[in-house]
Amino acid sequence: MLKVGMLEQDFTPEGPANLPGQFYRRVSGYVESAVRANIFACESKGEQLIIVSCDLNKIEEPLYNRIKLLVSKKAKDIDADKIIISSTGCLTSPGYRSPDAPSYVEEAEY
Repeated sequence: MLKVGMLEQDFTPEGPANLPGQFYRRVSGYVESAVRANIFACESKGEQLIIVSCDLNKIEEPLYNRIKLLVSKKAKDIDADKIIISSTGCLTSPGYRSPDAPSYVEEAEY
């Protein structure tokens, strides 16, 4: 039996957000449109596939690893190694920085 599911999750920042993609620091002044993740999941005969497309500038390894870790902890029946994560690559969408990295938002004056 083939099981299929889809979900759209809104994760629009409530305040200013780092907007990477240029050669200078940019911080949003307002939210123009929603930032979402679209998730497709399927399972058949014990094999799983989960594809996540995020409205982010890019997906870097720290974010990918963090998502896999959280999924492993919260959903024991999901094989986190079967997750594929991609970004829309939009140059005006927010970026993700690991909690250890300095934040442009914290440094910016607005």
